[in-house]
Amino acid sequence: MLQLRSSVFNTEHIDQYALCFKLHAGIFEAVAFHIADKILVYYERFSLSKNFPLSETLPQLIIQHLFLGAGYWKEIALLEAEYPFVQVPAKFFRADQATEMLQLHSSLKLEQMRTAFVYHTAFNLVNISGCNNELATILTELYPLRELQYAHLSDAILHGLHSIPEKLDYRYLHLFVNRNILTAAFFRAGNLHLLNAYQFDTPEDFIYYVLFITTQLGLDKDDTELLLWGDIGASFAGRLSILQRYFPHVSFGFRPKGLQYHYQFDDLENHAAFDLLGAYYLFA
Repeated sequence: MLQLRSSVFNTEHIDQYALCFKLHAGIFEAVAFHIADKILVYYERFSLSKNFPLSETLPQLIIQHLFLGAGYWKEIALLEAEYPFVQVPAKFFRADQATEMLQLHSSLKLEQMRTAFVYHTAFNLVNISGCNNELATILTELYPLRELQYAHLSDAILHGLHSIPEKLDYRYLHLFVNRNILTAAFFRAGNLHLLNAYQFDTPEDFIYYVLFITTQLGLDKDDTELLLWGDIGASFAGRLSILQRYFPHVSFGFRPKGLQYHYQFDDLENHAAFDLLGAYYLFA
């Protein structure tokens, strides 16, 4: 559907790059970074066929790809986009209780997912998340020479937001749209007060959740700026116009700071793929 590559991306030295995958609603995305030079070098988005099982379509896509199937990437990570997540203050976190903590927020059976957790020292918390067991197994088999890392898109969002500390106060409500999932983040003086996901089916559902969040947080709609990231294309225009009826300050977000973005990525809108770009900080 879309492939973008930096002119400095050299597939003959694949061991210099970190690779990250995300799958949601039949859309498979891949992104690669040169870790040492802090450069985004590759982004690609595919639409997977719904007529065949994932265990067939994904290996075929990767194996037949020009370079995705290479085994010697420096790092490989899976960014979970659909399974639940929860934050725990770092001082209360115990690794041996991570699964139990996650189960308090999920009805999924253990055999359906595996548990991952990421420390966020900047916010003094640990983010615990579920991971699609089938997808993780497929990627582990495709890349036997590298240990697959697991994280949630909420982890990448937190990392990306940490790169823009001037926006981490009560004046901003951060909204990330990932197909039919809205992830909202809110901070006061750099401290996280909300990070949660809401599934919606209609524009009305979307607006309802935004209004619900602002009410729960006690925000003044006239003083709060909504910063929007993610899948905000033509299909989002209706929701955006409705939002502007309630909130006078609505604007698009921008890319995480600290990375270089060459002109080859101009076709990727500045507010798009924030979670995948934020995944850079999982490796840095």
